[in-house]
Amino acid sequence: MKKQDKVALTSSERAVNYEVAKFIMQVVADYYDKPVSMITEKSGKQIYVSLRKCVVYFLYKHTSFGPTEMGRILGKTHADVMHMKETIDGYLMWDVRLRKEIQEMQKIILLKKRSVIKGMNFNDYYYYIDANNFKSLRMNESKAIMFVGFTDEEINTIKNLVGLQGEKREHTDTKMFVLEKRNEI
Repeated sequence: MKKQDKVALTSSERAVNYEVAKFIMQVVADYYDKPVSMITEKSGKQIYVSLRKCVVYFLYKHTSFGPTEMGRILGKTHADVMHMKETIDGYLMWDVRLRKEIQEMQKIILLKKRSVIKGMNFNDYYYYIDANNFKSLRMNESKAIMFVGFTDEEINTIKNLVGLQGEKREHTDTKMFVLEKRNEI
């Protein structure tokens, strides 16, 4: 049993851990273009198991939960969680593709975790645009404008005011975003 299993967490520490765990599950699901529900579904199919292994890897790295609590979150036993951790650690020793994927997800998770732990407003320190659903206006092969959060009416008004021509399209569930650290003033 890990030492952290024996340590009682305060309610605020537990809340932060759950928020980080929820974000980890969202990042892993989005990265592989799968619904979050696949992580906790009771299935032995390879894709379900792979998603859970990645989540367990990040839960160990970014929360103070022990295997028992992780198992509760994932609908698994502590033994399942420990086995998943051992398995993914083994894969990371030789699977270059998996290592690269883990590193990419790690960057996203670290940014969010830091903002949660410090109690800071994420948007004060990072420039973030959720481009999961947006509309675009393609004017030619090398020029286009993305509209996030605009209605068709607002886009048409902008087109008419500026005199833009081009094909407008709607993009949904793209799993894309813009994330940059803000320059400190």
